[in-house]
Amino acid sequence: MTKKMTKKLKYITALIVALPLIYLLLDQLPKAYSARYALVQVRESIFSETTQDLSPFLAPPEKLMQEHKFLTDSRDDKEALKKSIQAYTPVLPTEQTNVLRTIGAILVTLPREGETTCGTFKNLDDILAKITSKTVSGCCSDYTQAYLALSSALDLFSREVRIPGHVFAETFDKPHNRWIWVDPLFGLTAQMRGKQLSIIELRQAFLDKEPITFINHRNGYTFSEKEMLPIMKDLFTKENFEKISMVLGNNIEEEEELYKDIAVLPKPARQLVAYAMGVKPVTLFYNSESPRHE
Repeated sequence: MTKKMTKKLKYITALIVALPLIYLLLDQLPKAYSARYALVQVRESIFSETTQDLSPFLAPPEKLMQEHKFLTDSRDDKEALKKSIQAYTPVLPTEQTNVLRTIGAILVTLPREGETTCGTFKNLDDILAKITSKTVSGCCSDYTQAYLALSSALDLFSREVRIPGHVFAETFDKPHNRWIWVDPLFGLTAQMRGKQLSIIELRQAFLDKEPITFINHRNGYTFSEKEMLPIMKDLFTKENFEKISMVLGNNIEEEEELYKDIAVLPKPARQLVAYAMGVKPVTLFYNSESPRHE
């Protein structure tokens, strides 16, 4: 059997597995629910793992890949991604090695302007083209996908993290051996007592009601929790930060290549095929009666 035929057989097998899940779930949900919402329900009920241990969220990239099967792009895929999104990648000064500055440069490249939409983009290139040109402003998942791609193109290791109703990213600061929490939609990082926070530290600050300073990298403003926008106040709550989760992979290019091969399918079907083939990473949910991490 040729390599091309083997690839097609994998698609067909994955589709056979994925499509019944789509139709079964859509049939059971009220008509008011969208296919997008249905996919989220499938993902969270089937393609996920649960832990009562916060250590995976603290683990460096190497440990994530070794112990938690974190998916990453191959070297060739990373080079292909760099070439495909080169037009959107911010140009950094050659002497710039500060991870936080690089994060800021990426966030400035992704302005939040234009008509707002969510999940309607055709692919990664479509997301980047419309957001960077200020034509369309996507939702949190669109901005996070764009952020992950641009950070990979700039040789940063980033991942997707979540709370109920909102999607963030984290970037690993290798010189300081720490994760930096990033909100690509609002263009934010957070700090406390001058230290950049990870999602675990931000979570604990919300639980302990500690003062948090948010930095808007698009306009340079800093503000406190009390000064958050109303939409942020609805999302950034103690209750939501008790329920964090992490996507176990940042293999952006591998996913994009698969989606191109099965572009004839609607987006929910493409994503479920990717899950069934093991290309789309599963989500790790933190769940514990005791929210404190010692």
